[in-house]
Amino acid sequence: MDGSLHMATPPLTFTMKYNKQNFRNCGRVRNAGDIATSENNTNVFKYFQRNENNVKRKNIFWRKTNKNIVNIKTTSRIGCWNVRSLRESGKATILDKQLCKYKMDVVGLSEVRWDGKGIVNTENFSIIFSGREDNKGYQGVALAVKKKFMSSLLFYEAINERLLISRFQCQTGCLFIIQVYAPTNDADEEEIDHFYDKLQSIFDQIPRRDMILLLGDFNARVGNDHEHWKGVIGDFGLPSCNRNGLKLLEFCTFNSLTITGTVFKHKTIHKITWYHPDDVHFAMIDHVIVNSRFRSSIEDTRTYRGADIESDHSLVISKIKLHLKRRIQSKFNQKRFNNENLISSDVKETFANEIEKISKPVTSCPLQDPNIEWKQFREGFVSCAERILGFSRRKRHEWISESVLDKVEEKNKALSICDNVEHKIINRSTRIFVKSFGK
Repeated sequence: MDGSLHMATPPLTFTMKYNKQNFRNCGRVRNAGDIATSENNTNVFKYFQRNENNVKRKNIFWRKTNKNIVNIKTTSRIGCWNVRSLRESGKATILDKQLCKYKMDVVGLSEVRWDGKGIVNTENFSIIFSGREDNKGYQGVALAVKKKFMSSLLFYEAINERLLISRFQCQTGCLFIIQVYAPTNDADEEEIDHFYDKLQSIFDQIPRRDMILLLGDFNARVGNDHEHWKGVIGDFGLPSCNRNGLKLLEFCTFNSLTITGTVFKHKTIHKITWYHPDDVHFAMIDHVIVNSRFRSSIEDTRTYRGADIESDHSLVISKIKLHLKRRIQSKFNQKRFNNENLISSDVKETFANEIEKISKPVTSCPLQDPNIEWKQFREGFVSCAERILGFSRRKRHEWISESVLDKVEEKNKALSICDNVEHKIINRSTRIFVKSFGK
């Protein structure tokens, strides 16, 4: 597993040249042996974004596989979970059973504590992980993806022990998932700033049309001040906000993100994601965050306390289904003044005199607000033009003439005598004649 960039064959027909050395031997991600790597991944976002504009619609990937992780017909279950550790023997098997129990499709995992980078396959899930390289056995993030959706994976990149990104093909676009494990509230300010700077650098390269999901343990209490943080948090957050919470709120405001756990009305026990060992203190610090453009696609977000993997965190699940907005074309009929009336010298002189009368009060008055002056002049000009010139009526172009009707009659005669050859010739000439006449 050398390198950090792992790619599946992009489901698109590329028409632009690319670096064969960096992108050779690419295959669909099915298991660890099929992964292609690249050391030079600085332009990977631009590579995918650039070539998506040159797609041939017949070769779009979701039409081939129909295994879309997010679509407009079915509800997907995507969530996050701090599992505290998967280093113990049999822990991955327990995780597989718990995720199947709750019918999960994709789950972001925090604090997996695996070393290195790669993919581990369980019975029903493929776990993409990113851990430390010094073998200290703590931190680490992962993404558990149901095996049937691995064919939709475009690429993933294991950045470090706190960040893992991946991109999936969806029915009407792409889903960009960022799995995070943020520093705790007791960490140094420099470490927290470095984490959010790295996260921002990732956001700056994400294609604008992608649906973005941030999953993971942010160690951030965001509070419930929905009036001050309008659009970022909803009406149903939990009280209290810490330093990490303010950092997250500022980040979400800057990037137009919504913390979905605060949007939906639930019991308090269904909002709590972390319990202190004393069973007295609790908080909502694990979050599912979506870009505001796709806020309507999140149908629900809540915690499920029944999921057990010996962790003090609860499983957070969001139900996602694409809700597309119908584009309504505005019926705007702009009225036009009848400028042909200005050909008459009398009308032209009358109109010029009226405009001069309107402009005199504006120029003679002392300086005032330019917006007010423009509004007064515009209203006077429109009323004057409407009174003197009137509005023009749209003239319809009559495209049917006697010559066109004669051609149609010839075509019908050829058809009545069963002369197919003559009918085809006349039919073709009639079409050409009508098109040229319409122009």
